[in-house]
Amino acid sequence: MKLLGKPGTAAWYVSLAALVAIVVLGTWGFQRYDVAFGAPQDLSQNFFDALILFSLETELRHEDADGHFLPWQIHMARISVVLLYLLVAAAAIGATVRADFRRWRAGSLSGHVVITGLNPGVRALAANLLKSGRSVVLLAPETDEDLSAAGAVVFDLSLIHI
Repeated sequence: MKLLGKPGTAAWYVSLAALVAIVVLGTWGFQRYDVAFGAPQDLSQNFFDALILFSLETELRHEDADGHFLPWQIHMARISVVLLYLLVAAAAIGATVRADFRRWRAGSLSGHVVITGLNPGVRALAANLLKSGRSVVLLAPETDEDLSAAGAVVFDLSLIHI
């Protein structure tokens, strides 16, 4: 099951950009946090702290008793992590619902003729079966709008990723 489509698609680039932006904002915010409290600036530790934001159980270093000064970068990184988690959860739920719906739809079909492939002979056979009142399921390497409009259930095999 693919949540974000194939690697190299826009969804993958947006997800990667969001991940990079969160880590950069978090690292920058922790650097500013260290400066504010006069702590030694350790870029690798701040990078690690930014990655820990993904655990959602972050305790800030050098926090005073009143909890003053959290840079806006850390706030943005923390909020963005939660939004990214919600986006991934929504994508996972959507992919599961789509897969369940396809299984339900395929299981609810009965009394039909299944045809595979797509060439002029297959199109003619499917058209004749539809004219005679038979239910037709076509497994084709591409969508055929004419047969779909005539009543055939067309499964586009190019959309199935295994």
